[in-house]
Amino acid sequence: MITAVAAIGIAPAAAPASAAQAQVVSSGVSLLSTTPATSTAGTSTLATGTTTGAPTSTTATPEKTAAEKAAAKKAAAKKMAAAKKRLAAKSKKLKKKVAAMKKAAAKHAAKTKNTPAGAKRTAKKMIRSMYKWNSHQFSCLVKLWNKESGWNVKARNGSSGAAGIPQALPGSKMASAGPSWQSSAKTQVKWGVKYIKSRYGNACGAWSHSVSHGWY
Repeated sequence: MITAVAAIGIAPAAAPASAAQAQVVSSGVSLLSTTPATSTAGTSTLATGTTTGAPTSTTATPEKTAAEKAAAKKAAAKKMAAAKKRLAAKSKKLKKKVAAMKKAAAKHAAKTKNTPAGAKRTAKKMIRSMYKWNSHQFSCLVKLWNKESGWNVKARNGSSGAAGIPQALPGSKMASAGPSWQSSAKTQVKWGVKYIKSRYGNACGAWSHSVSHGWY
């Protein structure tokens, strides 16, 4: 009876021990099974590190970049040279055009210098340079000589003998201002403005006298 009870009691006691051992063993197995995963991760990390640290084409890049820079610099220089060449051609063409315009203007001025328009241009420049007369004085001069001669170098007064743009009396007085007094607007204008300056002070003074007296 005791033997039977002992047999019965031993069996239940042994079972828990086996369960505990099984649990421990099971846990150990579990832990062991986890360890390789960690090793695998480490291997993966190492593999990744090996991949990251692998040699790339950086050695060839600087050489390629230098070549590209040199090529770009050469292309830019070539482009700049072409632009300068075009600019030089345009500049030359423009200078030639300006020179032709100046020549034409000089030719026109020479051709028209003794016309009424040319005489007015001469007078305008002369009164500014000689006496510093302004545009108002020039306006008075224009009105004065429009009345006297119409700015005509060939103008003659049949009754008095006055001649030229300023209607000098006699006309030969204008010889003191320069050559060709009978046909040169410049000579006649020079004599006329000098006379006005000495007699009336300025062109508006001469014009005022002409308006009130009919002569100057």
